[in-house]
Amino acid sequence: LCLECCLVSCENGIVIGKILNTSADERVLDEEGLPDLSKMDLLAFDPIHDEYIELGTAFYPAFR
Repeated sequence: LCLECCLVSCENGIVIGKILNTSADERVLDEEGLPDLSKMDLLAFDPIHDEYIELGTAFYPAFR
């Protein structure tokens, strides 16, 4: 999954961007052609500890 972004502003350590385009490999899409996060090896950056965290499995449905 790729999000093509551009920088809008950066002030006081807060970065604001704008998503210009998205694309995804067919291997990470579900039957309806939507991104399926369970098919991806996702990472998040933790700026407090300067490390990358591997994101895991969903544990509870939201908004139900």
